[in-house]
Amino acid sequence: MAKRIVIPEGRLFREQVEKALMTPAITKLMKVQRCVKMSSSKVMSDCEMDSRRVAPETLMKWGGTFPDSYKVFQEVKAKLGIKQDVELYLEYSSNINASSILSQVKGEPHIVCLNTAIVKIMNKEELAFIIGHELGHIINGDCELLHYWNFLFKGLDEVPVTLNHRFLLSSRFAELVADRYGYLACDENVSVALSAMTKLEHGISFLERNLTLEDYLTKEVEPYLNMYQNSDELEQHTHPQIAIRAKSLWLFDQQKAMGDEAYQNEMESLYQLLYKCVETNEGFYVTQFLAIAGYQIACADGVLLQEELDRIVDEINEYYILPDEVLKATISQEDTDKILNRAAGYIKKNKPEIIEKLLCILAKLAIIDNDLNEKEVDVILKIGKKLDVMPEYIVEILRLIVADRYSPSFIKVGE
Repeated sequence: MAKRIVIPEGRLFREQVEKALMTPAITKLMKVQRCVKMSSSKVMSDCEMDSRRVAPETLMKWGGTFPDSYKVFQEVKAKLGIKQDVELYLEYSSNINASSILSQVKGEPHIVCLNTAIVKIMNKEELAFIIGHELGHIINGDCELLHYWNFLFKGLDEVPVTLNHRFLLSSRFAELVADRYGYLACDENVSVALSAMTKLEHGISFLERNLTLEDYLTKEVEPYLNMYQNSDELEQHTHPQIAIRAKSLWLFDQQKAMGDEAYQNEMESLYQLLYKCVETNEGFYVTQFLAIAGYQIACADGVLLQEELDRIVDEINEYYILPDEVLKATISQEDTDKILNRAAGYIKKNKPEIIEKLLCILAKLAIIDNDLNEKEVDVILKIGKKLDVMPEYIVEILRLIVADRYSPSFIKVGE
């Protein structure tokens, strides 16, 4: 198989999801259900009756553009150095789309499937990008992770928040990586690659709208990225926005000319947009609340313990994908009390049902060192007031938590 292209930031999320999902126990459950080995032939035969897929031997008999697509497919396989058995199928469909299937059954080929609509609108160079992109998913084994994910969570309304965030980010980085394989497949011609990408997204290339590559980047990509950066738009898609993909691939093309440092800085800005995609308003404000309120309690007794910081990070981790970074960024703001008031206001108005949970988190943080300090009590009462919680209610929460944790041998109360 060809050498893998890796984006380290994306690989980190991929490894975290793999560690959580691809365990021996889950693999055994999948074997019992006979779904751990993905059969490409079974997937192809299970397609809907009105959606036929055409085998390579049939493909070669057709006239027009279809034999050309098979020739491009073979050329791209050679360019990417793929030695394993991969076959091309066409699916009768008016949807402009393509897909790949990673077979795990010995003797069965991997498959790249192109909808007939995509073959008709792409020229040979653009088709090379599309095929290279799909082969990139096979090279990197992206389909295998999706297989495990669907086994565990398909059809479920509730998915663990941080695991879902990491899966989404892993999938989005996988698309950026696959785009780079497509770029290699079309002879590293970034204009061709972005032309194919815009056809896939919009049905028409920026070139067909009489835009140069520079025009497309400056008039459409950059304005959209700026708008997206400053908006509250949230998405749960596995594919990044086309503007992010286009900018990422253009930067990849310009890496040598830019130099490594400038390239990394530009890419980091794009990654921040990927991270922004998985936030929610609830996550944003609850994260700010936990970071500032938790830090104030941790510092109240004059001794800041690493264990206290770790607990805050663990709690933030339920709502935000990079808890360490968001804690540092939030507590370093100049007017943290103003930020805390705004977060508390959002929680009171939109998520009152989590107030008790948040107060319990803060109360447990206060006694993590087995010492409930008077100053810590004062801070919790002050924070409770921001949430419009009566002092008596907060006292009851603290009383129950202290009682639950009490042991004469290890806890001191009020010293």
